[in-house]
Amino acid sequence: MFYVNAIMGIITIVLFSILISKINYKNNIVNKIMDFHYWFGRNSFYIMATHVPVKGILIVLMVMLTKKSSTFIVNDYFYAAVVFATTCALSSLSSIIVTKIKKHDEEMMRKIPNTKDRV
Repeated sequence: MFYVNAIMGIITIVLFSILISKINYKNNIVNKIMDFHYWFGRNSFYIMATHVPVKGILIVLMVMLTKKSSTFIVNDYFYAAVVFATTCALSSLSSIIVTKIKKHDEEMMRKIPNTKDRV
């Protein structure tokens, strides 16, 4: 059942992408959705790499703040929603930071003269 749901989710995202790409680009709302879609596609690796540790730290913080068990935090709708929203925000923020650092490093590498030219 897990694999069927995963495949259905992938198919849904692909079909949604095709639908969005067919809509008129002169619409500002569609352009915003497409920009987010492109940004998320380009940065999904960074988000996937950071969301698990961020979620774990947030659950530990919620346990310390509320004095409840981690099972309660994960299974309660309110606390799970808070952890989910905060994880999304922090993972997106970390992706933005990593992207800026990566661009800065690429610019620095372009400024360094090639060592093969010196020999």
